[in-house]
Amino acid sequence: MKNIFRIFYQDFKRVSTNVVAVVIVIGLSIIPSLYAWFNILSNWDPYGPESTSNLKIAVYSADEGIDMGGLSLNIGDSVIDALKANQTMGWQFTDTMDEATDGVYSSEYYAALIIPEDFSEKMISSLTEKYRIRRLFIMKMRRKMPLRQRLHPRQKRQYRSRLMQPLSALWQKSC
Repeated sequence: MKNIFRIFYQDFKRVSTNVVAVVIVIGLSIIPSLYAWFNILSNWDPYGPESTSNLKIAVYSADEGIDMGGLSLNIGDSVIDALKANQTMGWQFTDTMDEATDGVYSSEYYAALIIPEDFSEKMISSLTEKYRIRRLFIMKMRRKMPLRQRLHPRQKRQYRSRLMQPLSALWQKSC
């Protein structure tokens, strides 16, 4: 153990007498630590409010709302109110849809969130009979689809080969 400390002490004395060696040792120990510090600091919280609040996102709601039994419901306005309370993103509320889309094309905004005029109606449609009828129609259409359209590509090849077997057997008999 004494030899290790003696060798370390002799190496330290030898390096400390040479100025160039001291500069290289300090550079080799400080530059990587500075690189690591700045790299970790820059990626510390990429989705935090300090980072995402600089992203400008245009928001426009054209939702007209829906009347249900005398009750007026506008889900688009509820979404807008919730976004106004949210400060983690840089929400920019626009007056027209054209202003929002033009801002995206001109790189003023990073993205645009446009709520369509029938948004409330579509959100509530899961409770109405019209949606249920449409869903049943789609399910019936899927059942009527030919088997080859519902199969996975590998299963389609097997299905095709099973269909072709009787034809090839008939062809061989005729020859």
